[in-house]
Amino acid sequence: MLFPSGYGTTMVSLDELFRRHHPDKIHPEYARRLRAWLLDRGGRIGIGGSWRATQPAKPGFAPEGRSFHQSQVFAGGRVAFCAVDLVHVNPGGNHRSPTWAEVLKQGDAACRVWGLHCNVDGEPWHMQPIEIDGYSGWESRGKPDIQANYPIPAGGPQPAPAPVLVFAYPGAPVRLGSTGDAVKLVQAVVKTTVDGNFGVVTERKVKEWQSQNGLLADGVVGPVTWKRMFG
Repeated sequence: MLFPSGYGTTMVSLDELFRRHHPDKIHPEYARRLRAWLLDRGGRIGIGGSWRATQPAKPGFAPEGRSFHQSQVFAGGRVAFCAVDLVHVNPGGNHRSPTWAEVLKQGDAACRVWGLHCNVDGEPWHMQPIEIDGYSGWESRGKPDIQANYPIPAGGPQPAPAPVLVFAYPGAPVRLGSTGDAVKLVQAVVKTTVDGNFGVVTERKVKEWQSQNGLLADGVVGPVTWKRMFG
């Protein structure tokens, strides 16, 4: 599964996405939640911008030193940033900004599920931890750290599958009992545990995906289903 990175057309793996966006500076708990949510989005949403050394002196930007795109010092002494600007895939063009319907809008029940929200009016791309709203409120509360080990779905993202650069049909149906990288690719598409073992849960998820996509729901990823999944 690939994710949009930056504001051009670059698509990268989830691990590479976070390698490109300052893994040494991002708040680790925020990164854990963000990885899980991006994985749940199935590669449609990624990261356009993240850490900033300084704030642009332009209208619409927070004053210098008061942005969560910049490294902040939390009450416990941690120094990290915890805001990114999201991008959405845009086939045939540069990645676009997401819409409010595509993100976790502040106040929605889903924000509590993932511990994340897009909380700036007019900026559906700006995402922060749910514990943080404005800088002034955070400062007045003593700059507390965000909750560690926030209970996100499935305990967080599954390990990334091994890199597979070619999405060609593997030559034989992927079905109950199959193992390997082709199974991992299928599991990522149908949103189940990515472990490379095609068991009964994966079969059920494949049937659901086939039904939702107007295909024969037999739980077997043959040439027709594979083409629909990967093009």
